[in-house]
Amino acid sequence: MRAVYKRELKSYFHTVTGCLFIAVNLLFVGIYYTAFNLSYGIPYVSYALNNAVIIFLIITPILTMRSFSEERRLKTDQLLLTSPTSIFGIVFGKYLAMLTVFAVSTAIICVYPLPLMTFGTVPIPETYAAIFGYFLYGAACIAVGMFVSSLTENPILASIGTFAVLFASFLMSGIESLISPEGNLFTEILECFNIGSRLNHLMAGVFDLNAVLWFFTVIFLFLFFTYESIQKRRYSFSSKTLKLTAYSGTMTALVTAIAVSANVAASFIPSASMQIDVTDERIYSITEQTEKIIGGLTEDVTVYVFAKEENADTAVTQTLNKYEAADTGNHMKIEYIDPAVNPNFAISYGGDQASEKSLIVAGEKRSRVIDYNDLYETEFDYSTYQQNTTGYDAEGQLTSAISYVTSDDMPKMYVITGHNEASISDSLAKLFAKANIEMKEINLMNYDAVPSDASGILILSPTVDYSAEDAQKVQEYLKNGGKALIFSTYSEDALPNFSSVMEEYGCRLAEGIVVESDRSHYYQNPFYLLPEIKSHDITSTISNQNRYVFLPYAQGILIDENLRDGLTVESLLESSESSYTKADMEAAQTFEKEDEDAEGPFVLAVYVKEERSDDVKTQIAYFTTENMLTDSIDASVSGSNTELVMNAVSQMVDTQVRVSIPVKKYEASGLTIARSHVTSISFFTTIFLPLLFLTVGIIIWLRRKNK
Repeated sequence: MRAVYKRELKSYFHTVTGCLFIAVNLLFVGIYYTAFNLSYGIPYVSYALNNAVIIFLIITPILTMRSFSEERRLKTDQLLLTSPTSIFGIVFGKYLAMLTVFAVSTAIICVYPLPLMTFGTVPIPETYAAIFGYFLYGAACIAVGMFVSSLTENPILASIGTFAVLFASFLMSGIESLISPEGNLFTEILECFNIGSRLNHLMAGVFDLNAVLWFFTVIFLFLFFTYESIQKRRYSFSSKTLKLTAYSGTMTALVTAIAVSANVAASFIPSASMQIDVTDERIYSITEQTEKIIGGLTEDVTVYVFAKEENADTAVTQTLNKYEAADTGNHMKIEYIDPAVNPNFAISYGGDQASEKSLIVAGEKRSRVIDYNDLYETEFDYSTYQQNTTGYDAEGQLTSAISYVTSDDMPKMYVITGHNEASISDSLAKLFAKANIEMKEINLMNYDAVPSDASGILILSPTVDYSAEDAQKVQEYLKNGGKALIFSTYSEDALPNFSSVMEEYGCRLAEGIVVESDRSHYYQNPFYLLPEIKSHDITSTISNQNRYVFLPYAQGILIDENLRDGLTVESLLESSESSYTKADMEAAQTFEKEDEDAEGPFVLAVYVKEERSDDVKTQIAYFTTENMLTDSIDASVSGSNTELVMNAVSQMVDTQVRVSIPVKKYEASGLTIARSHVTSISFFTTIFLPLLFLTVGIIIWLRRKNK
């Protein structure tokens, strides 16, 4: 086998074939690498590879068409067949030689992620899982091409045949959809020949052992088929060889059956054991918090999937499998409901008409309907006028719903109204619902005091002053160990009664709006602050990842120097030392600092604690701008603003049902690559490397031809 391997490998590099294969492969990968990774700054090399696989339809026939057909045409195969090397040794040696040629180009591609790391964060495990999948895909295509070559002595027919087989496999998903969009037995059989569907898992950040096994099975089977094809040529058909032919056919059927059975058996192994999540965000895994909740279930919970099992969302199904694996007490069941048979199923659980693929989580006490659209985070792209999926929130929604249906303790937060307050943004309302915190609006004029069942109150930037009575009700609630999330907003009119609430806790507002002169601490204009994030439990999830918080039109907080015993005021966000305030925005002639402007730094958000006794602990999170909650502002810092607010709520509202798992983002932050670097790297990968191999191949071929 070694002699065959060396002979074949030399032949590929003594002719132009091997270098041409490598050059074309690198050219196509380089083009997509330039387009996606360099020009658009996408950190995933899988984007380039997923688009470049189509080139295998062309380059595989170039590499494999002569492997056996040329030997057969020139009658040199007789020398091989009569050599001491076994038939399988010949087949495997030739295959390894072709695989080595492909491995050279793959090894070069393995270097491509490294330059990107200098321009940002590259998800390395996910990237190399994709490269491994790309290699397996090419290896399977080469095995198919070699088998087709063994069937004919005409290299052109071998090339056309290989292209036809690979092209049919490439289009198999579309063919299956045309035959039956919902799927049937015939499409399931066709799926066995669908190379692309197995590649998709590896490209998406899931190291699927079933897919890896399938690729190795395809490679083994086509090597075995090639062996049988060559073996039959050693004997002419006669009554003497009839038994040998029958034996060969039986062995082919038996080996195929064993290979198929192995894959079928592997498919019954729980996917939680066969699929390894290699994404940076662990999109298809569940967090330790979820595992603890599911493992600690003491009552039965049923998750109904409003879809036929074969039509359910693949990613959601994978997530549900992880939940089942974490259910050590056997309290969780997954059931699939066919919408065609029971279209009103969700209504019986208190929900509206649910869309297909939605989830209904039912416990012994209550139930919750999770609409399919809420399982994914989407953003509207104004450049393309398309809705793009940016995050996956199945775990967050499911864990929240399971906690909701199994808990007796349901926190309630009262939203104070009646003073021309701002409305709660959609994103914040969803986060409160996801944390299983019930929101209820109240007007203090209709109450003698804040309701005693309040887990907290929300005051959202009133622009009309409180009455003295309303301010007193809030102060009494806080003195008795209340919790409050308070936002204020800049107003030309004084709000003395409302201001007295925070003044009671040593916090007064500085006049005017904070202006930044340090360019690293504002975005676009000096009023759009990017404050310094102070070290605190509430800010840790943001500061540890070097993320920004965005505060447009914020005011400064002046903290009293002499606070009463037991009262602490902790700074969460601050402006820079070069900041200042503009007291009268209407009369301001310039944004530049003037003599009458107060100098910074200014505290922009605080966390207040006062322990009056063991059972009475006041807690307040205070922010000086409600603009930070605007959906567009929050989205510009990838949800850091609302995450900060929810961290503060979590710090204050301490209940067994409090759980809020953030959305898992599909994509890492984009790469920022200077045009000069784009040009130089793309020249090297798209022009220099392909030309280098092509030139070397032509020079070697010409030198051997002229000898």
